[in-house]
Amino acid sequence: FPSHDTSQKYLALAENDSLDFKKRVQYNDKALSFIDFSRNDSVVRRSLDKINYLYLKTETFPNFKRIIKIYQKKVFDKNDSLGIAKFHKYKGLYFHFLKIKDSAYFHYLKAEYLFKHLNDKYEVAKISLNKSYIQNDYNDYLGAELSAKKAYSYFREKKILKFQYKSLIVLGNVYQSIGNDNEAIKSYEEVS
Repeated sequence: FPSHDTSQKYLALAENDSLDFKKRVQYNDKALSFIDFSRNDSVVRRSLDKINYLYLKTETFPNFKRIIKIYQKKVFDKNDSLGIAKFHKYKGLYFHFLKIKDSAYFHYLKAEYLFKHLNDKYEVAKISLNKSYIQNDYNDYLGAELSAKKAYSYFREKKILKFQYKSLIVLGNVYQSIGNDNEAIKSYEEVS
């Protein structure tokens, strides 16, 4: 698989957080150019998965829209449940970026359901956190509180501080929205 090795080399460069977005997108494009689209094996799907994620992360949406369609066809053709879960997660994130909240929420629910069945508690917690933002925006304060608490309890248990703090901030925002200032202050204080 010489082209696969080349693709992986460029993907590794594209995933390097110390490089600027423009450079990372160029490496991602380069990795993509070495993928054999006639194949549908786990190697190809995993590469497309990484490429999709990087296009999302760098907000290169035209490329993301093009590649997510290819990824969708490949994961659904193979009934690849992890791939299908990731497809819905990426679509949710994409619509969330674009502030198309009902579509984002729809895909988050699908992804959450699939990740639960795959017993991937980390992904379920991250999706719960993302759902809580949308629920709060839609004034579904009870739903937002429950989603944020679910995320918070997982991230606290696993000591994943970045997401633990994000969960606390959403909780603080929810409590502030419903006028429960004491709980809001408690949530915000836990962050600092």
